[in-house]
Amino acid sequence: MHTSLSTPSSSAPVAEIRVLFVCPTLAVGGAERQLAVLVPALRERGFAPTVITLKHEGRFFHELRAEGIPVRFAGMRSRADVRGARRALALARAAEPHVVVTSSIDAQVIGHRMARNAGAPHLTVEHGGPGLRRAPHRRALLRLVAPRIDQVIAVTAAQVPGLVALGFRESRVRVIPNGIPEPEPRRGRTEVREELGVEDGEVLALLAAT
Repeated sequence: MHTSLSTPSSSAPVAEIRVLFVCPTLAVGGAERQLAVLVPALRERGFAPTVITLKHEGRFFHELRAEGIPVRFAGMRSRADVRGARRALALARAAEPHVVVTSSIDAQVIGHRMARNAGAPHLTVEHGGPGLRRAPHRRALLRLVAPRIDQVIAVTAAQVPGLVALGFRESRVRVIPNGIPEPEPRRGRTEVREELGVEDGEVLALLAAT
């Protein structure tokens, strides 16, 4: 049965809505960085977030802990680690989530069990762009769990056909582009080009990365 993504009850205050985030790691990466930014902001809006990492802690794990966010590490060695999976499920039971949010196939599989144990809806976020190659065994696992996920968030409409092909129900896919603050240039175009020795009519390509 499809579970609605409504709040626990119409009269429940936002502070009672417990959101459990499940991911493999909080090491350096785009999705991980976004989670580290959005979870504290969610708390500021009155929600009660908890984060569980399955395989590794990582830089953002410790940053969130320093900000007072409840973060837990399950210590799973692989998706076949039964003891690790039991630890993860026990951590989820203790969190008593109203909503479970996952990212990546390992988190989607065990997060789905967490959500069903809690009687909570399962929402997953897909960051991979269109054409992203997945190993055959990962595709097979995703095809098993995808039709059962209550809501999937894509970051671009270009992902939608691929997600539907993997088994996600199109009616449950919603596109929410990654949100970032509007950039504010600190120096003018002309000044930078002159410093780099680039003439006004020349093409200048830049790459910014970690």
